Amino acid sequence: MIRTVVFVLVSLLLTGCTGTKSFEGTLYSIGENYFVVDCSHEVKKRKNNVEDISYPCTVRITNQTKFSDEDGNKLSVDDFTAEVTVKVILATPQTMSQSKESRDIEAREIILLNR
Repeated sequence: MIRTVVFVLVSLLLTGCTGTKSFEGTLYSIGENYFVVDCSHEVKKRKNNVEDISYPCTVRITNQTKFSDEDGNKLSVDDFTAEVTVKVILATPQTMSQSKESRDIEAREIILLNR
């Protein structure tokens, strides 16, 4: 009995630590306090036989969100435009899936990968 309880607890802890910490994708659009970024690769890597459709993530921007380029130079939200590739580092690891709710995430940092 104790062995079973320990196994279940360890499994739950390991499952909680496997969320996505960062991802790269195309910036689709820019809103007031958010970016819409393609996160299809992250959604599809957890599923087999997923349809070839695009999955956008709503990346919430807060006062703590940092913006930079690949070299670490500070940028502002105004330096980002649609169709560039970005790396999004999440505020907390999350598991992204086909559900829209799982793709509403908060960014700790957004890095511009191309200009």
